[in-house]
Amino acid sequence: MTRLLVFGSLAAILAGGACLAQTPRKSNNSGAAVEQQSAAPAAGAPVPQVAGRGAGRGGFGGPIELGPDDKPAFADPPAGFNAKRDNIRHGELTHVEYDSKSLGTRRRMRVYTPPGYSTTRKYPVLYLLHGIGGTDTEWTEACHANTIIDNLLAEGKIQPMVMVFPDGNSSRTVADLAAGGRGAAPPGTPGAGRGRGGMNMEAWLTPFENDLLKDIIPYIDSHYSVLTDRDHRALAGLSMGGGQTLNIGLVHPETFAWVGGFSSAPDTRQPPSALVPDPSVTKQLKLVWLACGNKDGLIRISQGVHNYLKENGVAHIWHVDGNAHDTTEWDNNLYLFSQHIFGAQPAPGMLAAQAAPAGRGAQAGTARPPVEIDKTAPVEDFKPSALNASVNGQTRQYPEVNSQGRVRTTFKAPTAQSVLLDIGGVKYPMTKGEDGVWTGVSNAQDEGFHYYQLNVDGVSVPDPGALMFYGASRWGSGVEVPAHDADFYAMKEVPHGQLREVHFYSNIAHTTLQCYVYTPAEYEKGSKRYPVLYLQHGAGEDEHGWGGQGHAGLIMDNLIAVGKAKPFLIVIANSYIPGTGGPGGRGAARGPAPAGAPGVPAPGGPGGPGRGRGFVLTDTPFEHVLVEEMIPFIDANFRTLADQPHRALAGLSMGGMLTHGISLAHLDKFSHIGMFSGGSIAVSEIKDMADFKKKVKVVFVGYGSRENGATGKTNVEELKNAGVNAVYYESPLTAHEWLSWRRDLHEFAPLLFQK
Repeated sequence: MTRLLVFGSLAAILAGGACLAQTPRKSNNSGAAVEQQSAAPAAGAPVPQVAGRGAGRGGFGGPIELGPDDKPAFADPPAGFNAKRDNIRHGELTHVEYDSKSLGTRRRMRVYTPPGYSTTRKYPVLYLLHGIGGTDTEWTEACHANTIIDNLLAEGKIQPMVMVFPDGNSSRTVADLAAGGRGAAPPGTPGAGRGRGGMNMEAWLTPFENDLLKDIIPYIDSHYSVLTDRDHRALAGLSMGGGQTLNIGLVHPETFAWVGGFSSAPDTRQPPSALVPDPSVTKQLKLVWLACGNKDGLIRISQGVHNYLKENGVAHIWHVDGNAHDTTEWDNNLYLFSQHIFGAQPAPGMLAAQAAPAGRGAQAGTARPPVEIDKTAPVEDFKPSALNASVNGQTRQYPEVNSQGRVRTTFKAPTAQSVLLDIGGVKYPMTKGEDGVWTGVSNAQDEGFHYYQLNVDGVSVPDPGALMFYGASRWGSGVEVPAHDADFYAMKEVPHGQLREVHFYSNIAHTTLQCYVYTPAEYEKGSKRYPVLYLQHGAGEDEHGWGGQGHAGLIMDNLIAVGKAKPFLIVIANSYIPGTGGPGGRGAARGPAPAGAPGVPAPGGPGGPGRGRGFVLTDTPFEHVLVEEMIPFIDANFRTLADQPHRALAGLSMGGMLTHGISLAHLDKFSHIGMFSGGSIAVSEIKDMADFKKKVKVVFVGYGSRENGATGKTNVEELKNAGVNAVYYESPLTAHEWLSWRRDLHEFAPLLFQK
């Protein structure tokens, strides 16, 4: 009874959304009805959000309390991902009527078949469930499911699939839908009369589960050319449909291998131990996807499920972005979820999964299908990596890189049973020789820096032939695949500056902190004073990053030598302050997650123009250390121009987020602002535009072309239109990785301190 009362209240709120218009239909030769596509925005045009149920901050459901896990696992989709494109092929959307034996009624559902659908091949199936105020049309009329899948297919990001949109209200019949009704319980049925318009809330529970498992799936399996095993069947839903998805999918791994709950509503069984009474059953799923917006008052439902699964070791995706209970949230999650299903491996980034960090960033949120290992013989023109260790004046031969970008290394372990080369998120088997030395070679790697490690009998260890780098929240090996434009960070016969290790006592941290200070080659020759750039690392990295992986000193030396940049100091500090959490404390480890690792977003920031980044790091321990202690220490111990016009702040990824928050809060301290794969500044965030333009000389935003930098680019254009000197740079053919950030610094440095 309590459960039905809760649903009644939920219905009164959720069902208040705008009614969905019925789409005209025409018959095809099979007797099913083909949907006439409703008018769509022009190709590439932004798709308007349907406020629907609960839009806005929280909207309904109770207070929102966010925890440390409540953050995005992936970047937002690119602009136009859900806009209809006229220059691609489109799938067919039909309405289908079927006899439900479990319910004893005639029912309706929608079915999407992909472009080129043929009975000569078999397709996987994604079942998508709607919310309480919708019908089987919600995913294609309020949301844009068919358009999203059409676009992803055209881009080659997913395999063709059939989508099925059932009616989640089992009390609703074909006749009800024809009359525009919501379905009502017969007199005397449990729940009759409860909810808005006499809606039968009980009909969303066991009766629908029976309809789905006993009638809908068998109908699809027998009437469409689909694969009928669990590995090729996925279930997902929004709001009430998200609750149904979790109720059904988490306990039926024999039927579904891929399960996604988006903004799941209170119909989700409570407590979570009732939802997942036996975690070992749920662990059989290949993907569990939980998602909710941080402005959704129902987030506590998904938070509870996430925490329970995490406590019980059930691997899953937990994705919290900046949306509310709205179609933007559901379109975004379908775009991401659909790229992680029907593969042969668990999705990267799943919590509790023991996947090793990739160390460089394919754009977060993109599908990562199984990699086929290249078994062809590599071109034998290998050369030692530029990052190899030197012992007694001799550079180690391995790891080595050839002209194809393939990496080869060796490891002596005579008693080992298995040794793997773990690079780029792929583990390559190594072969043992008679001398006990294992040799392995990777597929071709992208240009630039790569973290990697060896896996010996299940234990990850550094490669003794390579130098060590701190990244992925650990010290590990690094290898450099020569880039075609590596000249700008190459060691040349030019005057070289110094990268000094500096220590100072922090009264805030109650300990001695370390930073690195780059001084240009001419610094030792006179009494001249210099501007200063404070340059920050990303998540899972520290103060060693910019001098090691980033080659900041060499980049500056080469720019200064040819007169492209003014000489200035660079201070590179650690954003993790001992004894504090988040981007301000190492605690037990040095950071939350590696920049560029699976499941870590390349922070393009949720939302569009005017919303800035999505992440705001303000009033952090690092901010206090920087402003109150570090800057005064540097000004007192180095020959600096100690004023706002001669001070800049920049950072990559998490460092860009810190730069965003700190610079806006301290415009009296910094005149030049740089964010590398770390967000942007929206015009709406600037309280006094005249003052901002007077104080800020340049705002620089950089992203790799394989990241989602659309919001940053838009915000830069709006800043320029407002009269701000703003620059957007896109690194070609790179993602969330060090080659992007080296190029960003190379483009940013010449803009600094020119007046």
